[in-house]
Amino acid sequence: MDLADLPRLRSDLRETRSLLARLKERADDVSTSRYDDLEAKYSQKLDHLQERVQSLSRDGKEKTASLKDEIVHQRLRIRLARKEIDELDSLLQDGAISEDDHQKEKQRFSLRKEGAKRKLRGLRKELDEIDFYLNEVGDVSYSKEKVRDRLSDSTAWMSDTWYRFLDLTWLMRQTRYFRVLVVVVLIVGVGALTYPHIQENSWSAQRLFHVITMQPDPGTMYRGGEARTGLYSYEAILARPIEAWAFQSTSRIRSTPAVANDAVYLASDDGTVFAAALQNGQPLWETETSGSYTSSPAVGEDAAFIGNMNGKVLALNAESGAQVWSYDTGAAVISSPLLVNEVVYVGSRNGQIYALDRSNGDLRWKADTGGEVYSSPSSDGKTVFVGNEQGLVHAFDIETGNEKWVAEVDAGVVATSPFIDGKVIVRSRQGAIYAFAASSGQRLWRQDVDRGGSASVAVSRDYVIASTTSGEVQAYRLEDGSRAWMTAYDEPFGYSPAVVGNHVILRSRHSVLSVGLDTGETHWSLETEETATTSPVAAGSMLLVASGNQLQAFR
Repeated sequence: MDLADLPRLRSDLRETRSLLARLKERADDVSTSRYDDLEAKYSQKLDHLQERVQSLSRDGKEKTASLKDEIVHQRLRIRLARKEIDELDSLLQDGAISEDDHQKEKQRFSLRKEGAKRKLRGLRKELDEIDFYLNEVGDVSYSKEKVRDRLSDSTAWMSDTWYRFLDLTWLMRQTRYFRVLVVVVLIVGVGALTYPHIQENSWSAQRLFHVITMQPDPGTMYRGGEARTGLYSYEAILARPIEAWAFQSTSRIRSTPAVANDAVYLASDDGTVFAAALQNGQPLWETETSGSYTSSPAVGEDAAFIGNMNGKVLALNAESGAQVWSYDTGAAVISSPLLVNEVVYVGSRNGQIYALDRSNGDLRWKADTGGEVYSSPSSDGKTVFVGNEQGLVHAFDIETGNEKWVAEVDAGVVATSPFIDGKVIVRSRQGAIYAFAASSGQRLWRQDVDRGGSASVAVSRDYVIASTTSGEVQAYRLEDGSRAWMTAYDEPFGYSPAVVGNHVILRSRHSVLSVGLDTGETHWSLETEETATTSPVAAGSMLLVASGNQLQAFR
């Protein structure tokens, strides 16, 4: 007996349950003795099947745990071999080792690394096979025709109709094009119904545009999307979530993950970029590069774009991880790329903002901000907004790079500045929050909060949410900057909050918290074993947080 038998056993189990239920419904149609015989037969078979399924499932889970431990071991072997090769290269450059010895030792460690990689691929394949059977992926052995033959009355017809309905709802959940179609139909419908009123009242037209454009971001880049609002979509976050899976990286993760194509993309300190399946955390690919990462990826349908501490901006194939192109800025890239249509925008420590063609990495334009750029650019679709270490906030034309306006704040800007409802919200190193008109750069309001470090604010239709290193969470009204509420905690918050529905998700050193968007009241908290290293991200039914070398998914 092996795990490959699980789909068939589960199919038999479902069929036996169905037959037993049908027998109980027709108890009056058969004799008592016949009923007792059949019930005993089906019940005995049901117990036997349940025991076999549970036994195989336990074996599969134990094997999964063992394989995951071995995967961690092989990744460590790869990492150590890389380190040995780097040290050999350094010794050769210093003249401490001969060329022949260098080649001999390098070949030995390279063979060790390749052997570990082959072993790792085999382990992953085995893990995927076990996961396939444990989760019943592709289990189509259950015959609805068989049940319909056994239950030939109207109840059977209703049962078959129900299965068809389940198939349809599955398609609706899985097909993003279906979702897009639904959204388009809804928007067109709303437009048709409200068009006469919109013509009569320009304020109504503006409000409709505001409502449509205030949708949550998909999480395809740092802080969610182009506007960098930190406002994420999420299917359900009503109660305290539980861990769904954990992904182990080869080193510390300081790159906040991005989600696209049903996958999670992230990078680690040792220069490795990863992709993992969103639903179960299974590795899809990993690509070794030079340079560590604090920049977060921006992901399109075809490629993932990310910058590293060596000054390179890389484009990697989203499905395979293969490098598509590389652009050298000449200085460390801490800023996370912004992807708008066919262009990638990113800042560098040399003070420049670069606009690169997404298909080949060619430079379309670059602009000088006059100070080191650590923050990530945001956009309203027409303008690119970015702050620098000199406390200047720039607005550049998205097509040409020409400067539209520049504004000054009280200290350097490391946090990312979101765009929302015609405003650019800026937070300085000293903690002050500013609202500028996106069209002109005119200052609309300012609030002195607390020293905020590099934590960006999150914004919603009504509020600007700021966390502080003194352990406070504060909400300010977007319209005028007045404070709506404040909640204090014992732990400092060093990472950017996320707005998910009516929840604000916060990250302290060793916990994840949810507070009410309108009230600031604590809903729930989760403890994490390792120290926090990234801001939280929400996507689909998952809440993603990184701690040390591990990425955890909760739902």
